[in-house]
Amino acid sequence: MPNPLVSSVHVDAALTGMSVAYIQDQLNFVARRVFPVVNVQHRSDKYFVYNQEDFLRDSVQLRAAGTESAAADYRLSTATYTAERYALHKDIADEIRFNADEAIDPERDATEFLMQKMLIHEDRKFAQDFMKTGVWDNNKNGSTADFTQFTVSSTDIVSTMDGWGDIIHRGTGKRPNTLVLSRDVYSVFKNNATILESIKYTQRGIATPELLAELFNLDQVIVCDSVYNKAAEGAAGSYDFAIGEDSGYPNSGLLCYVNPNPSILAPSAGYSFVWTPYADAAGGAVMKSFYMDQIASDRIEAEMYWDQKAVSSACALFFYNAI
Repeated sequence: MPNPLVSSVHVDAALTGMSVAYIQDQLNFVARRVFPVVNVQHRSDKYFVYNQEDFLRDSVQLRAAGTESAAADYRLSTATYTAERYALHKDIADEIRFNADEAIDPERDATEFLMQKMLIHEDRKFAQDFMKTGVWDNNKNGSTADFTQFTVSSTDIVSTMDGWGDIIHRGTGKRPNTLVLSRDVYSVFKNNATILESIKYTQRGIATPELLAELFNLDQVIVCDSVYNKAAEGAAGSYDFAIGEDSGYPNSGLLCYVNPNPSILAPSAGYSFVWTPYADAAGGAVMKSFYMDQIASDRIEAEMYWDQKAVSSACALFFYNAI
């Protein structure tokens, strides 16, 4: 037998150029993509709400010579936001840091781990708070006569969306510009006969979110792709989409108008109020690192203050049981 043996000239060690971790793409998470961020200087405050009916009423009258013009008024109220505090940490023991192989960067790994957790929670909170009935002025249930479920191949989804857009437009003066789809509903949209017929002469002929946005005359179609493990620690993993399966209203979507540039005298379905002192430049979590003497560990901590809020219930239409 030739010597040295193959097994003698190499000692197995961890690769430095690759490792396996389940880190989702940032675009999987939709909460901040649906509700634009409003950076606020105070944790809680008020904002003005102008009366919808007063602004959309036709009050103009003919004016006879020598008479006063007709008068019109609008009502003004306030609503409040409160940026709640969300935080999570991971400790890195000295023994772990000093004994880590080259491919392991404990601080980098902890930062990525915590940011995933924060984004998952934010998407789940968005689903639980807004992807349901009782929030928006308009709701459509595919299990009733509200609309024909989209699994019926002949359903004209384009006409359905256009009609729902009319409902929002009629009540607000704003045409919806955003459609949020759970992953299962998007999968049905991609194979709908009327949609495929409409796009068959496009370059790709595939119903991408961008192509659907163009077809529906929207700025964006957002597909809810974030996933999470709903099993307790130590139990076998049980995975769901964070939006669409978790909120109790499956096979769902939200058609809405959102103001991409938050401003005064402008409606929007919702905003994400983020307290500026506890946010990075993009409104995300602030990451802290400090040493814990009592446990001989570095603590990596993610913290943020935010309040996702529906600020105009007339600017959105929620639909569910769509397939």
